[in-house]
Amino acid sequence: MVQFKTKPIAVNTTKGVQVAEQPKRRKLKSKGENTTPLVPVAENENLQKIYHLGISKRNENYLVGLVPVKGVSKQKTKKSLRSCHLLNNAEKISREYLVQTEPKWNTQMKVSGLDKTTGEFMPELEIYNTNDLKAGKYRQISAAKKFCDNIKNLQKPKQSSILLHTFTRLNEADCDIRSVIDILKARYKSIGRKIRGYFWVLEVEPNEVLGFHLHYHLVVFVDRLNIKGGKMPEALKLNDVWGQRTQVEFLRKSLEGYLLGYLSKGDARLKDAKGKKIRMFGSSRRCQ
Repeated sequence: MVQFKTKPIAVNTTKGVQVAEQPKRRKLKSKGENTTPLVPVAENENLQKIYHLGISKRNENYLVGLVPVKGVSKQKTKKSLRSCHLLNNAEKISREYLVQTEPKWNTQMKVSGLDKTTGEFMPELEIYNTNDLKAGKYRQISAAKKFCDNIKNLQKPKQSSILLHTFTRLNEADCDIRSVIDILKARYKSIGRKIRGYFWVLEVEPNEVLGFHLHYHLVVFVDRLNIKGGKMPEALKLNDVWGQRTQVEFLRKSLEGYLLGYLSKGDARLKDAKGKKIRMFGSSRRCQ
């Protein structure tokens, strides 16, 4: 027969009733009165925030914040234009776009907190104010970080290259970004390189003359590309396909810093003339 050792429990008799004594807890030393909360909201790293679905209200200034994108005219102006605005290709019929500068929906979300160390639950920690523009920007940043993490796992020194493609003047272009990517895959294949992964983002940049300059930034991950003579292959220059100025160069800084730098420039998003949303970012399904 197996015998189990038991640990005696201290018992205190109070008014004829036996009560088990609670173990003594270590007291925290503090100087004076403790006026700080038990779990500091901003400084506690072990605090897990839980966001609850809130109530959304339509913004009254939404329609006022829809700004049309102006086209380039041949009229003389004293203000200097960027080189991508001075091409002969700029005389084409431009498509109409609207830039959303004001959120359509404002949402208030109740935030509760859970301390992972003590297990304390705080049902009403704070109120978080957000909107549809902030939510869209959060999705862009999350996708960019995921793409960068995948590239870091595949990238090896002197065995791979990252190139940056820029496509200017979306409203004057001959095709969309999907068609450009399909053509670009064939162009890289023609020089013996396969696109192992890509990520693109549409930037809405304020412009004094045009109001907004709409252009794409495309990051391409391929096997190491050795350039002889310091010039990019003509196959990677897509002016003839895009119909506007394009640019290609090697990435010479952090990939994550480059993408997040463009994504953090503003919350404005693009819509067509009917108010339909235009996709602001995209990536390859997987990186090989």
